[in-house]
Amino acid sequence: ALMHLALFLRDAMARRTSSFKAMVVIGPPDASDRCYVVALRRKEDAGRMQNNPFARPFEEVVENLGLDRHLDRAMFDPTLYHIRRVDAASFLEELKTIVAQYEAGARLDDALAA
Repeated sequence: ALMHLALFLRDAMARRTSSFKAMVVIGPPDASDRCYVVALRRKEDAGRMQNNPFARPFEEVVENLGLDRHLDRAMFDPTLYHIRRVDAASFLEELKTIVAQYEAGARLDDALAA
C-alpha cells in the first residue's frame, strides 16, 4: 500500500510541477513499531532495474547509523526498508546528507571530465 501511495504522490507532483523527481516516503508505524521506507526513482527511470540512485545511499545510511533493519518482505528490494520508528527521522536526515554528497560528487566528476 505504501508503494502505491508513493507512486500516486510522485505522479501527482509531476502533474502539478511538470517535474518527475525521485522521492522517499516513510509510512506510519505498524504493530511492531516499525515503519516501511520506500524510495522511488524519477518516472523516466522507473522501468530500469539497474542504476537505482537510492540503493547505495540506503545501504550507507543503515551502516553509518548502525540501524537495526528488519527485512522480512523487503529483502529483495534495496530501496524498501522496514526500520524502527525511533530511527525514521535520523534515517531521513542521514539520507539527505548522503544524497547531497553524491550529487556534489557527480557535479564535481562532470566538471573534471569537461
